Amino acid sequence: MDTTPPANLPLALFPVFFFLTSLFSNTVAFLVFRDGKFHWLIIHDDLLRLVRSVQAQFGSNEINWERLCNCFMKDVSFLPFYFGQSLLEVKWKDVLFPRRIMMIMCPSGRIVPARYKEHFGEMWSEKTNQNEHFITFEVRGTGELFTIPITDIITHVPSKKDIEDYDQYFERKKLDERVNLEEKAAAEASEEFKERMRQRCKDVRFSEVQRYYPLFSQETLRILFLLCRRFNIVPDFIYKFNLFVLRLLSLGDQSRFHLPQLSEEDQAAFEAFEQEYDTKMVGRVIKSKTGRFQESQVSNLPDHLRRLFEYFCFLLDIESPTQEDVNAFLEKGDAYFEQLARNMSTISGDVLEFPDSYWTQPEFGVVLKDSKNTMLQSLFKMPSSFPPEVFV
Repeated sequence: MDTTPPANLPLALFPVFFFLTSLFSNTVAFLVFRDGKFHWLIIHDDLLRLVRSVQAQFGSNEINWERLCNCFMKDVSFLPFYFGQSLLEVKWKDVLFPRRIMMIMCPSGRIVPARYKEHFGEMWSEKTNQNEHFITFEVRGTGELFTIPITDIITHVPSKKDIEDYDQYFERKKLDERVNLEEKAAAEASEEFKERMRQRCKDVRFSEVQRYYPLFSQETLRILFLLCRRFNIVPDFIYKFNLFVLRLLSLGDQSRFHLPQLSEEDQAAFEAFEQEYDTKMVGRVIKSKTGRFQESQVSNLPDHLRRLFEYFCFLLDIESPTQEDVNAFLEKGDAYFEQLARNMSTISGDVLEFPDSYWTQPEFGVVLKDSKNTMLQSLFKMPSSFPPEVFV
C-alpha cells in the first residue's frame, strides 16, 4: 500500500493516516511514550479488528482519506495498547509516527529538531550496553540522516518556541558559514596560506601515519602524474588517488632517476595536474568518501607499517599475501623496519618500472565501505554494523 499522504490531506491528520496505513499493512507495533520513557508496544486487538473492518469495506484507491481520518480521530480519543498484562490507553501525541518532529541528540552531541523517518530495528547500543530500538531521523534544515537509539530522543513533543529558536539559529549559522567560506577562499588564494600548507605537509617518519598531502618535488610529482595517467586516476580526494600518493611517498624522491621526456601536449597536462595538486591538496588532510576498516579477526598489521609490508611482499615476490606472511613480517622487529624504510626511500629503484600489480593491489586485511560523507583516510576498527545514514 502507498504510504504517501494524499496531497490535500491536512497536516494535523497525518498521524491518523500513518496509523491506519500501518495497520492496513500488518504493522501492529509502535513506539509509545509513557512515564518519561519510550516503549515498543502492540496495538490492542479490539482496535485492530475495527480497522480491519474499515479496510474490508474499501479498496485502497476508493478511500476518502480526509473523511476517514477525521471520523477516526473524532471517535477514537485514545489508542489502546498491550502493556504487559494490562491495557494502556495512549494519547495520539504520545505515539510516534513517520514525519513526526522531535528533539533528538545527534551522535556529535548536538540537540536538534528532526523528523522521524523509520524504525531501524533493535540492536546493541555501545552507549548503554544493552539492546535498544533505533530510529532514523532527518535533521530539520540540513537533511542529515542519523540513526539513533530511542534513549537519544530528548523531547517527543517540542514546543513551537523550540522549533523557532532552532530555525533562527540555523539561519544565522548558514549566514556565518557563507561568510566563512568567502573568507577562507580569499585566504587560500594568498601566498601566506600556501606557505603554511607547504610547512604542514612535510613527510613524517615511517613509524607515524601521513595525515596531510605531501609536497612532492617536481620530479616525483611528474611520476605521480604518469602513474595516474597510466591507471586513469585524477588528483582528487578519493581513495585510489590517496593510495597512489602514499605508496609513491614511501619510495622516496624520484629526482635521482632519469625521467621520461614529456611531449608538448603531456607537458601542458602535467602543468595542469601540478597546479591542481599544489593549490588544492598540498597540506590538506588526506581524506575521501571511502572508509577503511580493519577486517575483523584478520591482520594485526598497524597502519604505519602497511607500505613497508607491501614492499616486503614485492621483494619476496609474494603476490597474494596471507596472515602468515603478516606474522612473519611483524616478527622481524623495529630494527628491520628502520632499515627497510631507508632502503625503500633510497635504493628501491625506478618506480615506473614497478609492475602494475604493485600499484593496484588491494591493502591486505582492509575492508572498504563507500561513505555518504568525506572521512579521514585512516584505518578504523570494524563496527558491528554500518548505519545507512553513514554508508551507502
